[in-house]
Amino acid sequence: LMTGLLSLLPFFLLHGQLEILPPPTSPVYDDAPKLKEGNINYKNVMTATNNANRWSSATSALPSGTAIRDDISSPFCQRWSSVDAANRTLQPFDEWHTHHPNWIITNETEDMFCIEPYCEKGSTSYPCPNDRRSNLVNDFWRYYNNQFRSSCDKVHYRSMWSSGWSADFLNVQEGLIDATNNFHVPLVMAAPWHYAAVKKDNINRSCSQADLTCYFLPYHSCGSLDDICG
Repeated sequence: LMTGLLSLLPFFLLHGQLEILPPPTSPVYDDAPKLKEGNINYKNVMTATNNANRWSSATSALPSGTAIRDDISSPFCQRWSSVDAANRTLQPFDEWHTHHPNWIITNETEDMFCIEPYCEKGSTSYPCPNDRRSNLVNDFWRYYNNQFRSSCDKVHYRSMWSSGWSADFLNVQEGLIDATNNFHVPLVMAAPWHYAAVKKDNINRSCSQADLTCYFLPYHSCGSLDDICG
């Protein structure tokens, strides 16, 4: 499944692995009412009533593979399936979602999911509750702005450990923290990565770059490793 690398962040953030960053430049969600306590989690931020209303109109969900407009502002649903994941039919959505880090999945089933802009006017989460999810969205914006809105004149170039899957992404996670907090330049992970090419002699590449982009959408705006390293 070709997906956005930044979409892995909820796992690390929700498990307390990422440190809190300095206050963001935009957008900021401060002085908002506190969310009432209850059984509400990251993937289900709507009340049962709102869920019922949303799913009653789910027959109008967008077909899988629909290209999402950049100017969309209203919550929407889209169909999906395991087949879509295998053949990358969902890639247009994943590409759109990479550049809209404040949109969160509000409900999902085996054949459909719904998404809305968190803490934006018109969403069920407006005005923004002062809870962990709003902190997550703020962090998403920090990482996104650093990766996609910073100059590429300099980058934080970091070697891939090519160890286990979890260790490799711990390395990526730490690199993202360093790039954002300390260096203020985009993170770029080196190649080859042993999940994208045989580690011993760099053969049987999954793609020409043999890096994270063999499996994930671009996580910065600086181009390929060839563009960056020359």
